[in-house]
Amino acid sequence: MFVGKVHGHGGFWERTKAGGLKVLATFARSAQYKPRFGFQERGARVAQASFPAAFREALERALTTAKR
Repeated sequence: MFVGKVHGHGGFWERTKAGGLKVLATFARSAQYKPRFGFQERGARVAQASFPAAFREALERALTTAKR
C-alpha cells in the first residue's frame, strides 16, 4: 500500500498480485462553508452569560467537599 498520485488522482493505493493498482481511498478537496446561522456568536454569548455563575457554584461545591 502507498499514498500518492496515480494518473493525477491522489489517494491510497494497493498493488495487486497481477501488477495492477487498486485504489483504496481518494483525496477530495475540503468543503468550503460560510457561517449561516450564527452558532459561534450565540455560543459565545451564552457562555459569557452563564459561565461566571456556573463556575462560582462549581468552585463552592468543590471547596465544601474537598478533603483536607
